[in-house]
Amino acid sequence: MTNKLNVIAFLLNFGTASPASENTRVVRVLSSVSPDMWEGRRLARWRIAKDGGVQTLRRRDALAHMRDVRAPRCKETLRSPEQRTTCANFDMKRYNGERQYFADANGRKIDTIRQKIEEWKTTGRITESAYWFLLASLLESADKVANTASVYGAYLKNLKKTAQKEMVLEPANFQTNINEHQVFNTDSNELIKQIDGDILYLDPPYNERQYGANYHLLNTIARYDDFVPHGKTGLRNYQKSKYCSRNIVAREFENLIKNAKFKFIFLSYNNEGLMSVEEVRAIMEKYGTYQLAQTDYHRFKADKTENRNHKANSTQEYLHILEKT
Repeated sequence: MTNKLNVIAFLLNFGTASPASENTRVVRVLSSVSPDMWEGRRLARWRIAKDGGVQTLRRRDALAHMRDVRAPRCKETLRSPEQRTTCANFDMKRYNGERQYFADANGRKIDTIRQKIEEWKTTGRITESAYWFLLASLLESADKVANTASVYGAYLKNLKKTAQKEMVLEPANFQTNINEHQVFNTDSNELIKQIDGDILYLDPPYNERQYGANYHLLNTIARYDDFVPHGKTGLRNYQKSKYCSRNIVAREFENLIKNAKFKFIFLSYNNEGLMSVEEVRAIMEKYGTYQLAQTDYHRFKADKTENRNHKANSTQEYLHILEKT
């Protein structure tokens, strides 16, 4: 049940004598605040897009042309994040050098491609669909050569092997389907008052680590805006999730459950979350019939064990289940 793709099949069939119909409405909520596209649950981030043959052809053509874009060679490497390079005038200048999130050549390439994507959009050379496709492709391709342990809360002191490879712009991996989807970028506790459905799957942050900090650099590439980076790691300002606050997470969670107009509600959480199993159970039992499924899951480690608050090799993953009455 810890696999975020396989769990949907379980949800669709839960509590029914036969598989759920094609009209079953599933809503997946990630966070309680404005979620950026690079939240922690990345498996399904591009898998909900509706695709079409004509649009895909245009996207592929645009990708082929974009691969021919070449980053100019810089005569010197900038070491001050405030300096501006003549090679590119976007955002990698604020990171490469003092903040080595990418190899210098890859940083310049990301710069150049991102600028060209925006230029093509502004001049009408590409469709809006192709614009988002190219941007998604750039984000996924850049992430493959990032000089990080896995997330962007910090960069590595020395370039790792994968970061030394040349970035190759590859197409984002969409799964085509005939379904329609809606994607919201807003406070989930407010959104829940405006939507309804059959199944609500909740996958919020469970500890005090903010997604905004973990994926800030990819958000910067996506947003293409001007900002002042803060601190050694160059963080941008971001809205913090109330689900990452030990003092108010239970209150926010109960408000969401209370206002949810769904028959079945599923919460993915684990034993290291800010809310204990007992707290979650106590809240959900107020609103219907509660069940709990759990399994051991091998811990993902992006840093040294001695630096972690939790040093166990595995976690207990929970799927809290509520049939609301």
